[in-house]
Amino acid sequence: MTQPAEPMSWFTKTELRTSFLRIEEIRKSGILSDAGLTNPLFKSAVIELLIYINDLMQKADAHGQRIAVTDHLPDNVALRDVTELIAKCRDAACHVSAGLEFFERNKFSFALAVGKVPEAVVIDGKAMGCDFDDDVAIFFGAYRLYLRRNLLDGYTLAVRALQSMFDLQTPPRSGPAAP
Repeated sequence: MTQPAEPMSWFTKTELRTSFLRIEEIRKSGILSDAGLTNPLFKSAVIELLIYINDLMQKADAHGQRIAVTDHLPDNVALRDVTELIAKCRDAACHVSAGLEFFERNKFSFALAVGKVPEAVVIDGKAMGCDFDDDVAIFFGAYRLYLRRNLLDGYTLAVRALQSMFDLQTPPRSGPAAP
């Protein structure tokens, strides 16, 4: 964990509030539900979540509140915690030439395993899949990211850490003025 050089600026707090609002819009849209998996914008929504949630987690880490959960990490790659997993998946999704999509001699760029299918793919005796009935595994090379257990739970933990440190209550949505 690194210690911040200075307190969080007004600009950073505003970025965080904007990120919270956008993430909540995506979560409430229904695109992350089982029915949303077939939506052509599902991949775009997950990539946007990766960008924003990675940013939240990096800011939490920079202020001494790293999200260091190690539950449900893939066992075929060395990862420190969920913060590093989300960063690697974000990099793989956003930097297509980074080479992070390779597993053995194959390329997995946003491959999905929906529900419990622990051996959805077996390559050279190494199984890749999803271990949970109620989750979706998204693969970027050897990196398996569970939609609910890694990405959304990581988001919840980052929000709690940041809100408790900086009173980052999300502002009310703008809309028509009350009569």
